[in-house]
Amino acid sequence: MVALFCTPDREWPCALVLWTAYCESGWDAGATNWEGPYRGLLQVHDGHVADPQTLYDSVINVEVGYRLWLSHGFAPWPYCGRGF
Repeated sequence: MVALFCTPDREWPCALVLWTAYCESGWDAGATNWEGPYRGLLQVHDGHVADPQTLYDSVINVEVGYRLWLSHGFAPWPYCGRGF
């Protein structure tokens, strides 16, 4: 799990992102929140990809999450990312 999130080419604070993923999905790549809908490890909203099913792919989910973090910090994760 750590290797997926913590790579030299990603500038985000690895420990905080790992906590956010655990808080959002319990590190379950198949997690879905039907209130959003949000999917995958970082519970990325369907609107961020052309095919929402791809968000169940951990690599895609983390990459999209990273792009969101670059643009918005932890704002896309208002509960699990609060205080960061």
